[in-house]
Amino acid sequence: METQIAKGDRKAVTQWLCDRIEEIAPGGINAKITRDQLDALSAEQFAQLMDDYHSGEDQPTIYVPNGGPVQLDTKRNIALGKKWGHEFMQHLVIGSDDPNTPTYTTPPKYFVVDLMWRRQAQVGILGISVPTHHNTTDHRTGAVTGDSAAAKLSGAEANLYQAMGMVKSMQELLNVRGGDDGSRRAMETEISRSGEASLATIERYSTGVGVTNAMRSMLMAMHLNNTL
Repeated sequence: METQIAKGDRKAVTQWLCDRIEEIAPGGINAKITRDQLDALSAEQFAQLMDDYHSGEDQPTIYVPNGGPVQLDTKRNIALGKKWGHEFMQHLVIGSDDPNTPTYTTPPKYFVVDLMWRRQAQVGILGISVPTHHNTTDHRTGAVTGDSAAAKLSGAEANLYQAMGMVKSMQELLNVRGGDDGSRRAMETEISRSGEASLATIERYSTGVGVTNAMRSMLMAMHLNNTL
């Protein structure tokens, strides 16, 4: 926010905020909500809110309910960022607690935004884990295990991914990170070299999900034909 506006007329500050919100989410709904909220504040409350906005402790809210009349447009908002002097594309600094793994800055830039995260379902803290390394695998299935095992993807969570159309994410979690040793190693190599990896690029290195292959062999050994 421009300093001369923030320290000046309250009406001008309110109008400036509403104009910016209207540019991000056209339609007038969010601008009206913001105006009504600001008009309801006392002078002291308004001044405190502006200080919180300036420090980053708080920020204006835009409501975009699913299936509602308000629709955000990524290309439009990227253009607005450039207009307002904000750069969304940033180099990432990848750090490590391992003294043998140096910190490095990614060659390409990535789209970086602040997002609100909420869990779809409450889970126990003991069910969340971070792999220490990728060196331990089950010799029967090829899946990572022990200290190499990461957080699990449940059937309910997979259904949520599918409902949201996140097919590529499911493919990565259930295949590449779920026991396909060839794809996993190719992905890690690509990330270490360029800072990113594509499913299309590493697809040719797939050796199949070890758990699926193991289950197919077990069923065939029991004389049960299957389509795994």
